[in-house]
This record gives sequence, C-alpha cells and structure tokens, in this order.
Amino acid sequence: MNDGELIVLCGWAVAGKDTLAAAIAKQLNIHWLDIDAVRVLNFGTPNPHPVSQQEMEKDRREMKGAYDLFYSSITANMAMGRRLIVTATFSRTSYWDNFLEILIAARLSPNLRVIWCKPENDSDEEIARRLASRQFGVNCWSSVNSLERYHEVKARFEIPPVEHLTLDTSPPNTVENCVDEAIKYILS
Repeated sequence: MNDGELIVLCGWAVAGKDTLAAAIAKQLNIHWLDIDAVRVLNFGTPNPHPVSQQEMEKDRREMKGAYDLFYSSITANMAMGRRLIVTATFSRTSYWDNFLEILIAARLSPNLRVIWCKPENDSDEEIARRLASRQFGVNCWSSVNSLERYHEVKARFEIPPVEHLTLDTSPPNTVENCVDEAIKYILS
C-alpha cells in the first residue's frame, strides 16, 4: 500500500533546506512541514545562543519534543495519503532509525525521496555570508548563528543511511538549478 509521497530534505544548518523546500513545495503544490516551525509553534522561540549546560539541555529537550511532534505530523499526513515535503537536520543515523521505525510501526509505506543538501563550498566566507542573510525570529529559528556553532553541527552530521540524492547547494549552483535537479529526482 502506498501511503502518499514523502520528500525529506536534510542537511546541517544553512545548507539551503528551507529555501529549496519552499520552492519545491510551491512548484509541485506539496504541503511543507519544517522541524523549526514545529518547535516554535509548540515550545516558543528558542534561545538563539544557548551557552550554559542548562541552556543546552533545555535546547536538546525542546528539539527532542519537536522531533516527536514532527514524526506524529508526518505519520498523520502519510496515513491520509498526502504528498508532503519535510525539512530537518536528521544529523544522526539514530534519528533516521527512529523515523523509519515510526513509519513501519504505523504500517505506512510512502513513496520516499531523500535529498541531502550538502554545500560543497562551505568556506568560512561563504558560511558567514549565509549566516548574515538569516534573521533570527524572522526567517530563521535555528541556534546556529556563528561559524563555531556551524562547524560543531556539521562535524556531528552523519550521511543519511537511506537511498538519497546528494545536492551541492553552494555557488556556483543556483537555487533554480538545485530545484530543477531535486524535482527530476523526486519525479523519477
């Protein structure tokens, strides 16, 4: 049984997931669900610069709760046979394991397409440019707001353990080129 279409855009912060998802969702007329939006809606605005052990622990608890709600939302949409595009870091293999177990437990077998947004040009200058384009609380809710935090999150990222398209989201590639390549993969 096919329970809808599920497109997952993953990758570390400032990899271009949201930019691509918004364009793909619009072009294919697919509902888009973002982990940060789920977090903000349910737990409020996160601390943009968690530093202390207590702040970091609160940040981890909120993200765990957000992922639980995120998975529930995905499951509900898939059970209704909907087309859905989702964006989340999915930085560890265990996150994928949990996600796939949830789909299996719910007896869902969506047409799954995974796209790893991986900027090959992630020089400090390029990442600083990307970080400068983000406005916390306006077009960004991530606590990745510095080069140090970027490198920390990227260092713990594990390659998606499922079939996926790796998409270089950095210049000279344009958003349009990336969207075209992603849509070809999605429709294949």
